[in-house]
Amino acid sequence: MKRFDESKGEDVVVYEKRKALKGSFDNINIEEKENFQTGKKLIAILSEAASTGISLQADKRVANQRRRFHITLELPWSADKA
Repeated sequence: MKRFDESKGEDVVVYEKRKALKGSFDNINIEEKENFQTGKKLIAILSEAASTGISLQADKRVANQRRRFHITLELPWSADKA
């Protein structure tokens, strides 16, 4: 996420840990999807485990009409899958 750093006088990239804001920690993937869909977050990184059933395609019914660019990397999470 980019934030303005007053001491430097410029935007800087800030890395944040994911955390559930609404309800339980189980809602984190839904919140992250909503953040991406609304344009609050510009990059989505998905694991094989978290990607099932999640669509990040643009939709004319939402306010964020920004063009999306998808790069899909199939990285295995275990040595036996590699």
